[in-house]
Amino acid sequence: MPGAPVELFLQTLLDGILIGGTLVVIAAGFSLCFGVMHVIDFAVGEWVMLGAYAAFWFQEFTGSDPLAALPLFFALFFAGGYLLQPLIQRVTAGRRPHPVLMGLLFTFGLATLAK
Repeated sequence: MPGAPVELFLQTLLDGILIGGTLVVIAAGFSLCFGVMHVIDFAVGEWVMLGAYAAFWFQEFTGSDPLAALPLFFALFFAGGYLLQPLIQRVTAGRRPHPVLMGLLFTFGLATLAK
């Protein structure tokens, strides 16, 4: 098959671009959290995995495309983050000796709780 190497190259290139795009979105969220709130969020990976797990179970129960439920999952995880934000601010604000460390410990606890 003379066309197989070209197809393999294009498929590998497309896979790399899609995986790289996913990693860019995760890194942007991590960077935004640290840049705005000065919190090192150890739970970023757990949030990503919970979102993927929710999309998987949505597909299993409904049989539809997980991308069709993207707005639903976006709203659910936005609401969860909106509810957690005051807790994180309460932990990192005030007269604590090391606010960055307190935020790090809090999000590490969230990651452990999510497992």
